[in-house]
Amino acid sequence: MALDASERTDRALERVLPDLVLRLSADGRLLDYRAGRSLQNTHLLAPFLGASLADLGGAIPGFDPAVISNGLAALRSVLETGAEATFAIRSPSGKDLEVRLFPTDDAQEIVALVRDVSAERRLERRLAVSERMATVGTVAAGVAHEINNPLTYVLANAGLALEELAAVDSGKPLDTHELRAMLSDVLDGARRVQRIVGDLRVFSRVGETEQRRSLDVREIVDSAVQLTITELRHRAVLERDYRRSVLVVADPSRLAQVFVNLLVNATQALPGEGPVKHRVRVTVDLDEQGWQCVEVSDTGPGIAAETLSRVFEPFYTTRAERGGTGLGLSICQRIVVEHGGFLEVESVVGEGATFRVRLPPAPVRHSTTPPAGPPHHAPLRGRILIVDDEVQVARALARTLSPHGVLCVHSADEALAALERSPFDLVLCDLMMPDKSGAELFEEAIARWPQLEARFVFLTGGALSPATASLLAARPEQWLAKPLLPKLLRERVAAELAQHGPLR
Repeated sequence: MALDASERTDRALERVLPDLVLRLSADGRLLDYRAGRSLQNTHLLAPFLGASLADLGGAIPGFDPAVISNGLAALRSVLETGAEATFAIRSPSGKDLEVRLFPTDDAQEIVALVRDVSAERRLERRLAVSERMATVGTVAAGVAHEINNPLTYVLANAGLALEELAAVDSGKPLDTHELRAMLSDVLDGARRVQRIVGDLRVFSRVGETEQRRSLDVREIVDSAVQLTITELRHRAVLERDYRRSVLVVADPSRLAQVFVNLLVNATQALPGEGPVKHRVRVTVDLDEQGWQCVEVSDTGPGIAAETLSRVFEPFYTTRAERGGTGLGLSICQRIVVEHGGFLEVESVVGEGATFRVRLPPAPVRHSTTPPAGPPHHAPLRGRILIVDDEVQVARALARTLSPHGVLCVHSADEALAALERSPFDLVLCDLMMPDKSGAELFEEAIARWPQLEARFVFLTGGALSPATASLLAARPEQWLAKPLLPKLLRERVAAELAQHGPLR
């Protein structure tokens, strides 16, 4: 039987249209839809014709209600402004979807074009990692400078302290006040290095898999500032204005990439006239809708109108002669959009530029269970196995935990032999070791002694293989970042022993 013209048109559209097209009313009801072959099970939308988006979202298992509220807000914005809007969502099945909203000519309805962009996003994340590593090279000299300064007085004071103790052995009276001052400076310098390395670790995490969590954006802004502070202070006066903040859900590494890029761009936009003449200002506040807003402003020459309209285009750069790839701002915009936010720019030629990041607040979670008070028990003493190929690290950890029964080994095979001989209540295990990693040791150990699974605490300096990164992501409560201060390590060991008790 011959197909009528309408059905032939529909069949043709299904063959060539790779997306889902929705027709929505001004109040967010589903009026009609057309689907291509790339999105499956769209026939399930048929019963929801005439229903609201909220009803549709509620009928999909695992669907995030925030997606619906954000979509309705974007729909209202499109109807009010007449401008199209784009936002990203993650489907319950894990697909990355891009939604573009267009108003009809009479502004009474909305057309929504939904695209499965999962493959594109994977490629963009790989590009983002490459761009982030390239930016590490830009800030590396400044980071080295910031580390070398505290290292200078750490090494000097540690050497002087040893000289002081050697003099005591020769009969000189011990000047405890001076020795205490030296060691205090050593500790201060080590903490400065710890903070710098922590900032770098947040920024330079390798991997395409996101690790989103609720966070205070001020912490990430501070990390970005510390990574770029050396270059900043030689080009401009840095001003920080931190006002109101809310928690946002974000991947710390990817968000840090945005702010480092904006700060580096602001710095490089300034002419080399010295820091007194120019300002780079970082402002953290809430906008009128209660979204988190971070602005990076500079007092440079500004951006011409013809350039301003293209700054977020991939591969568009005005700094090709200085190694610019034109990917930085494009990737930053994509990162912000994937977090449900917006990256905007304003500029007046001769008066500088302002880049503005706006992110939605994290959903408020209400707990009906009051937090339990801390137990009032005497600290337990346990048998602890320390596994670290760095002898000095293992020795320092053993000294810190001296009230416990501690055994240090320096390879995975030695650890397995020790576990074979006797039980241990806790295993502190370095992840990156030669021959056999901590992750491999863990898998082999729990295969032989399943009761040890919750008794491993992994120690990491930050350099992770994909396998170890996956292990830590799956066990976020079972690892500690090096360096470890004695108080933190003792508290963590006490908590682990109190939770799991002695192993018999």
